[in-house]
Amino acid sequence: MYDYLSLLPSTFQWLANSLQRVSSIPWPLWLALLFPFYVAALTLMLWILRGNVWPVRCAYPKTSKRRPCDNWVAGEWRRCRYHDRQRNYKFGHTVDTRIRRWQQVNKKGELIDLPAIGVGVVRTRPAGRTLLYENGYARRPSDVLKIAPDFVRSAVMRLRSARLRGPMGEREIGEIVVMRDSLTEGLIDVVRATRCALAAFALAIAATLVSITLDDAAQAALQWVATFFFVVAWAAVSAGIYQRDQGWVRGAARKAVKWWIFIFVPVAVANLIFAAFN
Repeated sequence: MYDYLSLLPSTFQWLANSLQRVSSIPWPLWLALLFPFYVAALTLMLWILRGNVWPVRCAYPKTSKRRPCDNWVAGEWRRCRYHDRQRNYKFGHTVDTRIRRWQQVNKKGELIDLPAIGVGVVRTRPAGRTLLYENGYARRPSDVLKIAPDFVRSAVMRLRSARLRGPMGEREIGEIVVMRDSLTEGLIDVVRATRCALAAFALAIAATLVSITLDDAAQAALQWVATFFFVVAWAAVSAGIYQRDQGWVRGAARKAVKWWIFIFVPVAVANLIFAAFN
């Protein structure tokens, strides 16, 4: 039972120790590096799902009905078939493919940022500009490629100058009103599930780090705790992000308990019986 339930934490411990043999970096830092990679993978998955999979309104701002387009499309990167490319309509407006979801056209015909914005990865308030998101909406891959060099240079300059900037940059949070549209309402639960998954993974890494300093039964018990938190993190991703279940808390709890009972426990019992016979 010890070997099976502690498999993942033990694997991380073995990997950290192996890397320490070829590097002067202490093993706790090697394990801590797993968390940024997990955050990056989760952020990339959410960016792709939001941009290319989850259904949202077209929301093109200028239509003949004098309101944003209500047609459904797959992902934030797309517009509907009426607004997906440059064209002129009889009633007098021209479709402008440069307009992003966080933008509007003013009376002068200039593109401006909307005061109402979307939802970020781990926050339900304005998140400013990042590599994958702008004003809480997923950037298109072409836009990401265009700004990537400047983003990297800017990040390097910030590290060199060691200056911290608020999440809103030069804008005041009080000037921004969060848009409660079909996009943001559906993403609030996703944000909460993302926070839960990140917190559970962080607790699992922390439990693994502490378990390495212990011996025998105490180490095994804490490694089981770490394994459980890994299961909770995956259950939150499955129920709250992949399936986008509105009752994701109960769904994640059911999944974690079900996986623990029907996968971990039977194999652990089988291993225990096998060890007893041998």
